[in-house]
Amino acid sequence: MFAVIKSGGKQYRVSVGDTLEVERISVGGGSLVEFKEVLLIDDGHKTWLGQPYLPKALVRAQLLEEFKDDKIIVFKKKRRKQYKKKRGHRQIQSRVKILEIIPDVELKEKETFETKPIDELQKKEMTEVLEREDKAIEIETEEAEKKVRGRKKKTGES
Repeated sequence: MFAVIKSGGKQYRVSVGDTLEVERISVGGGSLVEFKEVLLIDDGHKTWLGQPYLPKALVRAQLLEEFKDDKIIVFKKKRRKQYKKKRGHRQIQSRVKILEIIPDVELKEKETFETKPIDELQKKEMTEVLEREDKAIEIETEEAEKKVRGRKKKTGES
């Protein structure tokens, strides 16, 4: 499975486990980053293509570090005018590791919600609630039967 994401005006082809260098993301080190500008996702069987982005897709990554890239030399010169300028520049980059690619965030949240295991305390509470509901229903039916019997006696029906 791979995805094409957009970050810092550039597009990157990523898959789970990849480490890539993107333009600076101003978040604390070790924190999670979510790339919401997903252009394409391919899982081998199906391809989702955004126009321009996939609305429910998400790529989660972990910020590993921020660092300065190699120095870029900017040299300006005008010939025969004795004009020369030499400047340097080091761009700050972020290194991220791709953790997961999610084609549909809402579907993923439903799956995690449904597959949560139920512990013993929750099971006990659920059975108690069901028993209380059953008793309440029994009481309601008995009261309804008494009312019907009382009406039959008043009207003289058998």
